[in-house]
Amino acid sequence: MADQNRIPVLQAALFPAPTLEGVRADLPKLFDYTFTRWRLEEPVVAALKAYAPDLLLLTMSQLMKARAIPWIESRCFEVAAALGPAAHDWVSARWDNGAKSGTLFAFLKSAAACLPASEAVPRALQAVEAAGGRDISVSALALVDFHSPQVLDWIERTVSSPVSDRWGYLAARSGLTWEVASRWLTAGRPISLVAIDALLNVYCPHPSARPPIRAELPDQPETPLIVQTLRDASLSDPVPRVEKAVAAVVRRLAGKSDAP
Repeated sequence: MADQNRIPVLQAALFPAPTLEGVRADLPKLFDYTFTRWRLEEPVVAALKAYAPDLLLLTMSQLMKARAIPWIESRCFEVAAALGPAAHDWVSARWDNGAKSGTLFAFLKSAAACLPASEAVPRALQAVEAAGGRDISVSALALVDFHSPQVLDWIERTVSSPVSDRWGYLAARSGLTWEVASRWLTAGRPISLVAIDALLNVYCPHPSARPPIRAELPDQPETPLIVQTLRDASLSDPVPRVEKAVAAVVRRLAGKSDAP
């Protein structure tokens, strides 16, 4: 973590920090400004989109060659994601370098935004498996932007004990349906824990979740069926993790059903 400089700056007014308005007309300086931002936010995206996509992609290629630094590369992939399908060829040509561990998350974000799912999802799953690590659920979170049922199938094939709550978050972001969740709940561990964590993310999302998770399933059944299925799962696996999650979801569903 970087620390603030403790040495006072003499005549600080002579060294003003760049502003977006001050750099938007100069593309190299605009990119330099972009690299200093903690997040790529909409005002910066809008300033970048004032330039032709081909010029942005060419500039990013040059920057990534001159500054082969994961942070620089990752931010360029985020910019490509903002361009969408216009960056298809640029992103597609960078699978081998982009899918390395230092840029995996940003690169797969760009792949999800720029490439058709039929092309991107199978290769993204392979990239996450290749990244491996001691806990594959960490790398698996790079799949959140695909919102793909193929990711749900992959979770079911891949998850093992101990079950991190990352799996449930990923499932909630991947188009989870009640059909899948109910099947997982009755299948037992480890996939039943993923289902419970996923439903907790759907019905009791963390306020900081961005973008917000949709607070219901696409094939949402009647509330009594969800509640009974969850209670059955809790009886089958009466451990604190399951009991607390089920109680939280049931309380939230009860509050919704009582709402006018």
